[in-house]
Amino acid sequence: MEININSEVISDIYGDDVLDVILNNTDIIEKNADILKKYNFKDIEGIFEMYPTLFMNFPKQFKEKIEKLHKKYGENFSEIIENDLSILEEIDE
Repeated sequence: MEININSEVISDIYGDDVLDVILNNTDIIEKNADILKKYNFKDIEGIFEMYPTLFMNFPKQFKEKIEKLHKKYGENFSEIIENDLSILEEIDE
């Protein structure tokens, strides 16, 4: 999945250093976006803009973290998370 990275928004919110890391790792970010797509997330770009550093995990780690949330919240976890994105803060616990 090709994710639309709004460079201006990312730079304004997180700074140029984070933007540089993102632009240098678009392959990892796109693989992680694909993982979310497989779990039926609809607003992947919105999630990315809120939590860009989450997408900088290596895909294997990212998938493990998403699967952990899936186990915790059940089959409708993508809907639950999209209604309360703060749940994603649990991902590094």
